[in-house]
Amino acid sequence: MGDSFTFGSFDTSVMPAIPDDAVYTSILERRMPGTAVINLGVDGYGVDQQALYLREEGFKYDPDLVVMAVFADNLHRSTLSFRDYFKPRYELSSNGLSLTGLPVPDPTTLGPVEARLPALYLLNLLRSSTNTFTKENFPIGSLEIDRLNHAILDDVLSLLRNRGTPLLLVVIPEWDYYRRVDRSERILEKWAAETGTPAVFLRATFAGLPPEKKVKLYTHHWTPLGHEVAAEAIHQVIVQRGLLPKGR
Repeated sequence: MGDSFTFGSFDTSVMPAIPDDAVYTSILERRMPGTAVINLGVDGYGVDQQALYLREEGFKYDPDLVVMAVFADNLHRSTLSFRDYFKPRYELSSNGLSLTGLPVPDPTTLGPVEARLPALYLLNLLRSSTNTFTKENFPIGSLEIDRLNHAILDDVLSLLRNRGTPLLLVVIPEWDYYRRVDRSERILEKWAAETGTPAVFLRATFAGLPPEKKVKLYTHHWTPLGHEVAAEAIHQVIVQRGLLPKGR
C-alpha cells in the first residue's frame, strides 16, 4: 500500500519515466522468488485512503504480509476532504472513527469544478495550518493529525492481527531528509514503538549512504537508485524479522 512513491511516479521533466521493473515493489519480488508482490500504490493517497483500499482491494489477494509505505505528507492528506479530487475523510470522536464524504462525488457530474478549486484548496490549507506544518514543536500526540492517523493505523493493525497477517510499516522521508526530521516521521516512529509494529525508517538508510549516492536518490520522487536502496532495506527487515511464512 502506498502513494506515488509506491506507484512509481517520476518527474519526467527531469528524467525519463521509471519502468515498472525498476520500482521497488518489482525489485522486492525478484529478490523473493516464489512470492508475488502486489503494488497497490495510488498517486496522492493518504494514510486513510491506503487503509480503505486495503479493505476494498488488498484483501482480495489474501496477503501473507501487508506493507504500508507512508510518505511524510500522507498523514496530512488524511485530514483533507479534497486533494486534487474529492475523497472520503475519517473523523475521530469519542465513539471512534467514522467515515464521511460518501459517496464520493462523481467528477463528471459536478460541473465546472475548476472554478471551485481555489476555494477548495484554500479551505484545506487553512485546515492543515491548524494541524501540522506550523506545529512542529507541539508534543507528539497532542494534535488532531496525530490522533486521527494513530486511530487509522490502529484500525488497520487490529484488522490484520485478527486475520493473522503481519504489518510492515515503511516510512518515506521528504527529499530534503538530510536537513530536518519531519514531524510526521516522529508520529509514525512513536506509533510503531508503542504497537510493536516492525518498521523501516528510510531516513536512516539514506543517511548511511556515501555522499555521491545521497544526491542521486530523489528528484521530487525517487530515482531508480532510490527504489533500489529502499527495496534492499525493506527486504532485509522482511528476512530478519521472518515476516513471511516459512518456506516463502
